[in-house]
Amino acid sequence: MGTFGVTALTAPAETEPSTVEFEMNFQPYGAMAATKAVLPAMRETGAGTPP
Repeated sequence: MGTFGVTALTAPAETEPSTVEFEMNFQPYGAMAATKAVLPAMRETGAGTPP
């Protein structure tokens, strides 16, 4: 089970990097994984939506 959504919101001046490390790693890697999953089909159809 992940810890997504458990980080408490704090002011940037009061936030330790370790507090947001999971989210900072998850967001770009999640976007890259999603892109890798759909890009081959998008290239094949020549568009971002199915025909």
